Amino acid sequence: MATTAFLAELFGWYLIVIGCSFAFNRDSFVGGIVEMAQSRAMLLLAGLFASLGGLMLVISHNVWSGDALTIVVTLFGWAVLLKGLSILFLPQKIVALWTKTSNLKRMWYVYAVITFALGLYLVYAGMM
Repeated sequence: MATTAFLAELFGWYLIVIGCSFAFNRDSFVGGIVEMAQSRAMLLLAGLFASLGGLMLVISHNVWSGDALTIVVTLFGWAVLLKGLSILFLPQKIVALWTKTSNLKRMWYVYAVITFALGLYLVYAGMM
């Protein structure tokens, strides 16, 4: 449980910071994400780091039973790993299309609120 609480707070604070940054730096983030999706080198780096981080999370916390927080932390680790692997293995055109069809400019604040809310939940639940 100590590992779950630690990872929940870590992910939670990370998501709170990212959610706030999304909300206040929309144009910068949208431009950066679009540019990154068009750069093979940046996709390679993002895929490598996300895969490594995801593997570390899955190896250290792959617990599918227990309370909701435990399951959420496990799902978060798997999501990071799957995102990293998809960036590495899918063709660049598919990743760019994926980015384009996510309607970043129109849905930006929805993504920011969801990210921030999930971060708050994780921090709160991790502290309990």
